[in-house]
Amino acid sequence: MSTSAQAQSGNGTPIESPMFYASKPGYKIQVVLHLNGERDAKGTHMTVSLNLFKGEYDDILTWPFNIPVAFCLLNQSRTDLHIVDQFFPDPESNSFKRPISEKNDRSDKLKLCPLTILTAGENCYIKNDTMFIKIVSTFFKSTHIFESVILLSNTKSIPLSCADPAKQS
Repeated sequence: MSTSAQAQSGNGTPIESPMFYASKPGYKIQVVLHLNGERDAKGTHMTVSLNLFKGEYDDILTWPFNIPVAFCLLNQSRTDLHIVDQFFPDPESNSFKRPISEKNDRSDKLKLCPLTILTAGENCYIKNDTMFIKIVSTFFKSTHIFESVILLSNTKSIPLSCADPAKQS
């Protein structure tokens, strides 16, 4: 089933990114996308959430995870019409405390995009059954910016880049 059809039908399983580190050293994260939404957004919005996993740098990180994260659904036809929303972790939620098992419970979801946009005839966010979500987070006490682009489709989900733009020349 195509990505657009899956969003329209209301069926389908979540699309999960591979686990990746927000930086080195950094938090071990996974992005989870529900094309047809979940809970109160089911049938109205595509939703996105985070999973935090045990990672090799946990001993030197600040807990709970409380860094705002911006999700950007990239427009594949034009560079100025991306859909962007920001997620503010709840430091009281068990989802953002230091993981004591393999992974924490998934965070609350963010309503990233109304389904009417994804199911429109001339959809510029899904091309060839693939969408790209850019994830950006700024660590406020430093100049570090975490940025990653993830390709999401029904057949594969891979990080295309995970970089600290400040370290790139």
